Amino acid sequence: MRARGCRGRAARPGLTTLVVANAYGRVEDLPELASFFSNVERLGAGRLRLVFVNGWASRADRDEERTVLEDLARGIADLGWVGARAIGTVLGIRSLEPLLAPLLFPSEEAVRRFMAAAPLGPLLEPLRAAGIEGLALLPGGMRRPFGITGPLLGPDTWEGKVIRTHASLTGEASVRALGAMPVLRAARELAAGPPPGVDGMDLHPRAVVERHYPGWLTCNVPLWPRLLLVAANQESFRRLSSAQQAVLTEAARRATASPLPLPSPIQLDLPAVRRLDASPHDRTLLHEALKPVHDQIRSASTGEKTLAYIDRFLNPD
Repeated sequence: MRARGCRGRAARPGLTTLVVANAYGRVEDLPELASFFSNVERLGAGRLRLVFVNGWASRADRDEERTVLEDLARGIADLGWVGARAIGTVLGIRSLEPLLAPLLFPSEEAVRRFMAAAPLGPLLEPLRAAGIEGLALLPGGMRRPFGITGPLLGPDTWEGKVIRTHASLTGEASVRALGAMPVLRAARELAAGPPPGVDGMDLHPRAVVERHYPGWLTCNVPLWPRLLLVAANQESFRRLSSAQQAVLTEAARRATASPLPLPSPIQLDLPAVRRLDASPHDRTLLHEALKPVHDQIRSASTGEKTLAYIDRFLNPD
């Protein structure tokens, strides 16, 4: 159910209500975002009031992040969040794609350290051309191969498989580079159990727990980060007073500086899941198969610079 953004309407003098689009059931179920929204509530007391519209997209929508982003750009919502992966597919903006390069970050902790320290402003600035003000990028875990019909290890085990993923330029290119077919599935389809005709998924640790699917989790293949983008409609943001804008930017700064620590797969209780490790040979073959995806990212205007910066951060010596 959607509600038109309040666009600077004050409930009482000095207090502005902002409509927040949440594609899923309850924003309380998204601990990765809790810090940002609690910072806004605390810093904006008497200045800003957030109204969350949960279930912004239909549970039958297979591309719910497109729905949120397009509504955010149109000003139907004032604030919203999506996976950063959606920016490239929906808006054609590739500045965030280097952060999603396959097999780049080795762990949840590496992503967390990078996001807290890196200057992300230049990567978010291109969103303004689409009418969106990028506020924060928050880590939500590493996506790893989760096999439903069999383990996903080296490229030979991906060949010909159908992999449920999200709309993502880099994610879909990576799945194809491994010889598999990427497909989208809606929340309603996933809630009913392992979706028919799907051989595997790219899942972050908490999703593995929540799905209760039996299967195989490849623990030592960190495919790409799950990054959550919190953004505002640019016109709504500009209509805020300077003090109200400062609340949102400071809330984003604090949330980015201290992102939520997330568990690794070995820390999770997964009774129906068999944990596996890909062999060193399989990992080498995966890197070789995915090299064209890295080359494609480098071919973009800022891709090479951003990938080089990430590599220096991860390998300072």
